[in-house]
Amino acid sequence: MKMVMKALGVSALVAVMLAGSLRGAEAAPIVTLSPSSQTVGLNQAFSVDVLVGGLDGTAAQSIGGFAFTLAFSNALLDGVSYVADPDNKMGTEVDLSFGFTGAGNSPFDAFVAAQFNLNGSQLAALQGTGFRLMRLNFTSNVIEGLSPLTLSQVTLSDALGGELASTFANGSVCVDRDGLNTQQTCPQVPEPSLMALLFAGLGTTAAVRRRLARTKA
Repeated sequence: MKMVMKALGVSALVAVMLAGSLRGAEAAPIVTLSPSSQTVGLNQAFSVDVLVGGLDGTAAQSIGGFAFTLAFSNALLDGVSYVADPDNKMGTEVDLSFGFTGAGNSPFDAFVAAQFNLNGSQLAALQGTGFRLMRLNFTSNVIEGLSPLTLSQVTLSDALGGELASTFANGSVCVDRDGLNTQQTCPQVPEPSLMALLFAGLGTTAAVRRRLARTKA
C-alpha cells in the first residue's frame, strides 16, 4: 500500500510540474478563440472573438500588426462579416485582410496593422496584457455536426515590425438542432493539456511500479 501511495505521489508531483510549465507558457503572447467551443442551433447567428493575451504591458510586446488564417467547415458554417480591432487598441488600424475567402468562404484571412504613428509605448498603454484582435460573425447552416476552428499562419509583430514569438489555440463550434447538444451531436473531447497531464501521470506511475518491482527482485 505504501508503495502505491508513493507512486501516486510522484505521479501527482509530475502533474503539478507540468501544470506549472503550462501556466508559464501562458506568459508569452498567445492567440486564442473566445469562446473556444460553443453550441449553436440551426440557422443561428453567432460570433467568435480572436484574442491575444499574455502580453507583458511593455513596448517590446505591444502589437503593431497581426495576421492569421482561420479555417472552418463550409458545410456547417457561413462566414458573414468581421470587425478588426473592435475595441480600438491599435489606434486607427489599417485593415488589409482578405476576409472570408476560398470555396464556400473558408478560410478567413486576416492582415491588420496598427496606426502608423503610434509607438510601442503608446500601443502598450492601449493594449495592456491583452485585447481582441478580431470579431468574426457567422451563421450556422441546416446540417448538424462539429466544425473545427483551426488557426494557422499566426503572426504577431511589434511596433517596429519585428515578429513576436507566440503560440495559439484552436476551437470548435457544434451545430445542434436544439442548440444545446443534448443529443450529443458533438461528443466532448478532453482538452489536449488535460490529456497530457493524465497520460504523464499514468506513465510515471507505471514507471515507478516497474522500478519497484526490479528492486524487490
